[in-house]
Amino acid sequence: MSINCLILRFAAVQFLLSLLVPASFAQTDSLLRQGMRFHDEGKYREALECYQKVLETEPDNAEAMYEMAYTFMSTGDYKRAVQYAKNSIRKGKVPYAGSYAVWGSSLDELGQREKALKVFDEGMKNFPDDHLLAYNKGLTLYRMKRFREAEAVLCHSVLLRPSHPGSHLLLAYTEAELGNRVKAMLPLYFFLLIESRTERSKTVWEMLASLQVKGMTQEKTGKISLRIPSREDTDSLGVLDMTVSMVAAASIAGKTDSTELGRFAERNSTFFSVLSEIKKNINSLWWNLYIPFLSEVYTSGNAQAFSYYISRGARPEEAEAWFTKNPDKMNRFADWFGKQQYLR
Repeated sequence: MSINCLILRFAAVQFLLSLLVPASFAQTDSLLRQGMRFHDEGKYREALECYQKVLETEPDNAEAMYEMAYTFMSTGDYKRAVQYAKNSIRKGKVPYAGSYAVWGSSLDELGQREKALKVFDEGMKNFPDDHLLAYNKGLTLYRMKRFREAEAVLCHSVLLRPSHPGSHLLLAYTEAELGNRVKAMLPLYFFLLIESRTERSKTVWEMLASLQVKGMTQEKTGKISLRIPSREDTDSLGVLDMTVSMVAAASIAGKTDSTELGRFAERNSTFFSVLSEIKKNINSLWWNLYIPFLSEVYTSGNAQAFSYYISRGARPEEAEAWFTKNPDKMNRFADWFGKQQYLR
């Protein structure tokens, strides 16, 4: 065979390979997308079959291993979830942050929480900007009742992604466990703004309303007694505890004919006005995010609309009735809300 014939044959082989490689990629991508659709529909067996087909031809496909792990975790098969998530990182071509999250969370479910923390730490080192790794580490620490450590890592999770409602909620639960009423309240406002009408928003609203009047008792004579905890915290928010109680007492004593939601809105407006007047040079999540945000809610004239908006899940009829009666206030709030880029 001549040199020219060999060159032509080599060129033909190269051309065929150039056609086959994109086709292979397209088939892999199609199987992965199909598997994800099956997973979202709850058809886990079919999803696993799709991912397995990918791994039969590409055993080092990290995405397929991750999706296998995620699906196994969703079915409660945490041992196999650990296996595939670990392989996705150790054997896959391109590691996924999600693989660390599934690996660590599955170890948590298996009761191997110290190991889970090590996995999260490794993941956070390799993917420092991934908020879900911080969140899941915080969840494991919360379950271990290591609330101080959970507080620190959840604050970090919130800063990484302020629009993630779960981080705000878990931080609020953590602060409640630590006995920090105000620090538990502030993330709840943020959560309810992001997620105001879901199954859990009603419970969260009830928690917030309860925290506002915590330690208060109303005697038969109508006199209101306050029990103020003396606990102070490093972020200097303990001083606001008395403010919250005094605001709640004034709301109850002065507006006996008001609706529960009306009193809730009044308490918020007064509390936010106090926050807008306090200036602290403290570098923390509370003074850099939560307090400035709620202060702006008040100074922008949206405190009342904000209160009714975050009550849509807990008191839908009252909230909708208020919106109908106050279209101008609602439109102004909607315009303001649309400009909050970090909530998206």
